[in-house]
Amino acid sequence: MGGVGKTTMAQQICNDAKVKKHFDHIIWTCVSDDFDTKRLTKEIIERLGGNTSPYDNLDALMRKLEDFVKSKRFLLVLDDMWDDVLEQDGAGWKRFCEPLKNCAHGSRILVTTRSPEVANLVGPMYHYELKGLQDAIFWDFFKLCAFGSVSSCNNRESLECIGKNILIKLKGSPLAAKTIGRLLRMELSTSHWENILQSELWRLEQTDTDILPALRLSYMYLPQKLNRCFSICAMYPKDHKFEKDCLADIWVAQGYVADPQDASLCFDALANRSFFQKASPYSHMYVIHDLMHDTAQLVSKDECFTIKHVSDIDKVPSNVRHLSIFANGNVKCAELKGICDKKKLRSLVCDESYSGTGDFAVLIDCWFKELLKIRVLRFKVCKLKRLPESMGNSKHLRYLCLLGSSKFGTLPSSFCRLHHLKIMIRVNSKFQISPPDFSGAISLQKIKSHSFSLSKDHSSGKLFMSWLSSKASVGSQEMMVNQMEILAIHHWNLQHLEVDHYEGRSWPSWFRPNLLPRLCSL
Repeated sequence: MGGVGKTTMAQQICNDAKVKKHFDHIIWTCVSDDFDTKRLTKEIIERLGGNTSPYDNLDALMRKLEDFVKSKRFLLVLDDMWDDVLEQDGAGWKRFCEPLKNCAHGSRILVTTRSPEVANLVGPMYHYELKGLQDAIFWDFFKLCAFGSVSSCNNRESLECIGKNILIKLKGSPLAAKTIGRLLRMELSTSHWENILQSELWRLEQTDTDILPALRLSYMYLPQKLNRCFSICAMYPKDHKFEKDCLADIWVAQGYVADPQDASLCFDALANRSFFQKASPYSHMYVIHDLMHDTAQLVSKDECFTIKHVSDIDKVPSNVRHLSIFANGNVKCAELKGICDKKKLRSLVCDESYSGTGDFAVLIDCWFKELLKIRVLRFKVCKLKRLPESMGNSKHLRYLCLLGSSKFGTLPSSFCRLHHLKIMIRVNSKFQISPPDFSGAISLQKIKSHSFSLSKDHSSGKLFMSWLSSKASVGSQEMMVNQMEILAIHHWNLQHLEVDHYEGRSWPSWFRPNLLPRLCSL
């Protein structure tokens, strides 16, 4: 059953002291509904501390993995495996396991799945089927979710009577108990609880183990603002890990929320209602439970879509508004040109790395020329030599995220004519010629950059930035500040500023109230 606690149980096993002591390595990866041997092999190598960038094909990766696991005793957790692993009589599974046979005695693979057929394939002798919680324990858990820390209330007895009738509909699922319990907690009144109990959504046709009506009900009772914020998450693939700030910035750019502070409150509200959950207890990343993801897709049909394979391109709805590309090398950039026909597109998130090929430059130019309603654009710029002048066409662009490392020089002049750009993120990118003049981007509110281009003059031992007209006899930290000073002077409207790797011992000269009157966060 979905939401019964398979992943939670696997996490408990991994955190057990005896388990930690027994294994040299504990590796966790989410399989989801796409058993991609290449992706999984790369992830395992990287979890073991290896570098996969030199290896482009599966055979090379598998040889690398075989070397890496040699004489190592590991626990490999493959979470949320689906029926696609059964294709061709499980040939993909057998090939995936081949390089792992080189490991030390005592290594184990732990798989979580909702499919008995998958369980028979991967571990025919060792099945542990999780049932719903026992009645008494489930009732105690439900009350904890519904009443929280409230020890008593005037109508507690009446509410518990209604709650027991709701409990029957939850089929012993902890996830359903959490989401519906927290929905009930929003208002401890008999009328609210009766409305939940009598909802027509419970009458939807369902199997004995289907808890989707409970999750859809919790969605329907969300405030409208939270409805919109959650529904856009359907453009992410299942088990996709995301950062709070990234999703919050997208909400701001789409106009779903007023500002970053409002976005943060909305995110926390959804997390508190179990729509989001931490990827792991110590991670800053979040995931959406696969059943919650099903709910998002249900309410966002034809508006959100994810491209993972070439065959998906023809399935993209004509009226799609939010689109992501997480193809793991399965789609060539030339095959993506049809995206430019989706004139209503508001969000485009591309997680592919095309190494700056000529085709990719043409594709990006097409995006800026044709997608005139785009508000959110996020893509990798690895080895890209230039950004197109057609950026100026994107009058509604509010969020631009450039990931990766690139050596293109100044940003196009059209970039500074974008009237609504609010957020720009550059990671490991280098300005090589001259600094962009942001004075024309009148609505720019947030700049987040993770690197600065510094060079060293070996003859004089002084650091300089390539776009400064004269060399400066200051340390690299101060040089970094000089760049930010230019941005600050140009941008009295700046509200949020992030400077990475600043090691100065005092506040920089530009950090004065008269220069940044609207700064909210540093």
